[in-house]
Amino acid sequence: MSLSRLEVLSRDMIAELLGVGIKRTNIIMREINSSGNVSFIDNPKGRIFKLSKRGAAIFDVNYLHGWSLLEHRLMRNWTLIHENEYSLEEMVKIGDISVVPDAVIKGDKIKFIEIDRKQKWKANVNKLERYAALKETGAFQKQYGYYPRLIWIVEMESRIDKIKKCCSELDLPIEVFHVGEIKSVSNR
Repeated sequence: MSLSRLEVLSRDMIAELLGVGIKRTNIIMREINSSGNVSFIDNPKGRIFKLSKRGAAIFDVNYLHGWSLLEHRLMRNWTLIHENEYSLEEMVKIGDISVVPDAVIKGDKIKFIEIDRKQKWKANVNKLERYAALKETGAFQKQYGYYPRLIWIVEMESRIDKIKKCCSELDLPIEVFHVGEIKSVSNR
């Protein structure tokens, strides 16, 4: 179940995953909710679901996040709902250089996913510099024949060109998307 892997899903995400409409999704989730396996909150963007303690026990989920960082996780999850192989917030470390992407897609080509909702610009620059330092080691290129592409999702459109410019200066492969475009990212 994707809810056990992605932590939270919106009603729209569930409908897309199941290939059904919102009405059918409501019926399905009402039934699952009545079993006590999920909990939900109503959000301006629609109803959001996560596993309850009971649901986490059924799916052998050892962690159960609260509702914090909800918007951040929803933005990340839109990029992942059609992916089969990925990890969430897994440290990538080569020597003494490390970075923790919001997600790593591990399909045919590795991709690092980063979500920028409201973080300070300096935090973005620091993370990009760590990615550049990882690239400079040549470890990915030696093992895979390429350096993974960065997929950066931003809430502020003004950040798109700034991130692209910074990546150009650091020689990093990147695609930057506004949050309004993220539903299409998973098909890339």
